[in-house]
Amino acid sequence: MVTFDNVQRLRETNTPALALGAFTRGAELSARQDQSISIRADSLRPPSGGTFSAYLGNVIQAELAGAGKLDPASPLVLSGELTRSEVSTVEAQSRGAVGARFRLVRAGAVVFEKEITVVEDWPSSYWGFEAIPEAMNHYTGLYPKLFGALLADPEFQAATR
Repeated sequence: MVTFDNVQRLRETNTPALALGAFTRGAELSARQDQSISIRADSLRPPSGGTFSAYLGNVIQAELAGAGKLDPASPLVLSGELTRSEVSTVEAQSRGAVGARFRLVRAGAVVFEKEITVVEDWPSSYWGFEAIPEAMNHYTGLYPKLFGALLADPEFQAATR
């Protein structure tokens, strides 16, 4: 999934091409949380069928490729650990949160390391047949927003230069 906002941000900030390292589960997240998330009486599994941490890497890979900023030979290597993965659909209000600890390495030296989290609230229906798909869409939409938050971080921007 390539988002216009992230492609624009990558181009406007003159972010150099990046290589990607591993995207794994952080110690804060259980293996179960990395493989499935409960939404009322249903559960959501990562679109790729693997883990949400790998899904984060796939989203970032697609965004970078969409902006022409993915280069496996780049001296800048971005990796991450998924640290937060939550959805709550209680009553008329829902909330989702996704967080990751990102690491940027240049020539073997860590030049940036920071945990970033995005949280989103949205109105929810009492009816599960409406609330569950809505929560799934909002939750998966948090992954590009998390990458966008990383791109907007001034410390990350400085580390890429």
